[in-house]
Amino acid sequence: ISYKEAKQSVKNYVRKVRDASYYFIGLISNANATAEDGTTLGKKLMLNLKERRKGRSKDVEASDFILSHRILKESCEKYPFLRNMLCAVVKNKLKPLQNVEGRAECLGEKDGEKIGKSLAISLATTLTATQGTDEWILQFPALQEVNEEFVWFKTMMDQIGFKLMEEVSWGLKLRVAIGAGTSLADLGTDIYMLSIFWGDNNRRDFFHMSLTTLLVSVSLQLLIVILQNRSLGYRKVAKEAFPVFVGMKPALDAYRVVTGKEKEAGNVLGPMTEMTINKMIELFAEAIPNTIIQ
Repeated sequence: ISYKEAKQSVKNYVRKVRDASYYFIGLISNANATAEDGTTLGKKLMLNLKERRKGRSKDVEASDFILSHRILKESCEKYPFLRNMLCAVVKNKLKPLQNVEGRAECLGEKDGEKIGKSLAISLATTLTATQGTDEWILQFPALQEVNEEFVWFKTMMDQIGFKLMEEVSWGLKLRVAIGAGTSLADLGTDIYMLSIFWGDNNRRDFFHMSLTTLLVSVSLQLLIVILQNRSLGYRKVAKEAFPVFVGMKPALDAYRVVTGKEKEAGNVLGPMTEMTINKMIELFAEAIPNTIIQ
């Protein structure tokens, strides 16, 4: 059997497994649902929306999806606002944050629509889908109730948020551009201050101290790169080390987190953890010391 045939066979097997999980997710009740079921539910909904037939609107597809899945059908029967909320969410239109107060059982269809429309702005103003959905849920008491009652709700919305952020190319480009711009600006100011200190004989000590903080920061980031990728070979380490030397590591980290990139096999840390550690290194090894020096 050729490599191409083996690869296609694996793809077919994975597709069958996925289709089986998608079938059974429609039969599960709220009483038996888990957080993992929420992830599967979110993936299936977004796949259905992507593959819907031409001319069929997103809200119609979402409504039919709710009716064909026991978890969502039961939830919407108990809290009617959830149906309109989900339909508004998948439209992904950037609207101002709405104010909706009241308990979940007291809200109507219009309230659900307002809540759903508010997710897009939360996703646009945060770095990751998880942070966006967290912020969104905290804005509305009704969603907090739903999240506490249904263990699958948050993971479903996280998965929907990931896909919605991928759809909005300007949102991804804006986050990466901000990360890249901040990195280059930070590197530029460091070089500028080093040149000033070097040109002033009376402030040569400041040059040495600033250069030391910069080298410490770069060295610690390189150490993280080595620890993160040491089991993947020297080429991978060298590839990951290059952005550190050119000051683009923060932008690369932001891109991976925003796109929902998962932890690769062989890596020690996930993208979010790696970005957090590198931010702490920049803060404590470079930013704070340079602020004191300058």
